[in-house]
Amino acid sequence: MTSLDKIKINDLLLKREVEFSKVYECEQRINKILESSYPFTLPFTIPSMQKTKLKRATRKIKSKPIRQLKKEVENCYIITYNDKDIEKVEIQRDIKLIRKMLILEIPHFKIIKIETCYIDPQGQRNIIEQIL
Repeated sequence: MTSLDKIKINDLLLKREVEFSKVYECEQRINKILESSYPFTLPFTIPSMQKTKLKRATRKIKSKPIRQLKKEVENCYIITYNDKDIEKVEIQRDIKLIRKMLILEIPHFKIIKIETCYIDPQGQRNIIEQIL
């Protein structure tokens, strides 16, 4: 799936949400007029309501092993990455997010290095170890 496909899908999902909101508002107005609940029925079955068997993923992508922070010594990761040829630095504590970032397959995004760090109460960064 390309980035353009993802954008198109997100746009359609937003439109879908708007339409469902309109239906909800109409139903609420009807209930208010009746001063009770009306027994609404679905006019048709939509694809998302159909039960389907989930297909197992044929390919599992494993992220590179990133270790947990050492308590009392490290309190965050510093991630240096390229985004559209611009080098950026981000402070992150969520190891799950970092692991997800490592398996991203986006042409303009590349992680350059990950370091463990201790940021003291005054805001000084003390790099402990480069782990990637």
